[in-house]
Amino acid sequence: MIADLEVWLMGTPTEVDTALAGLAAVGRLTGVSKPQRLYGADAGRVRRYVRLAIATRAAARQGRGRAVA
Repeated sequence: MIADLEVWLMGTPTEVDTALAGLAAVGRLTGVSKPQRLYGADAGRVRRYVRLAIATRAAARQGRGRAVA
């Protein structure tokens, strides 16, 4: 069984890119929006919507995907 996770990432472009790389190491990115610039007090930051498929422990034991620590 695969667990789906949906999150919004917000931060500097570098922070968001680093978080995306970390999430990609844990599961499979199934959807990533284009960066959306934030304004006002959040100027210089972006947000991105991310959808991620993560193998559950049971699926990993059956050889489908990665185990999650």
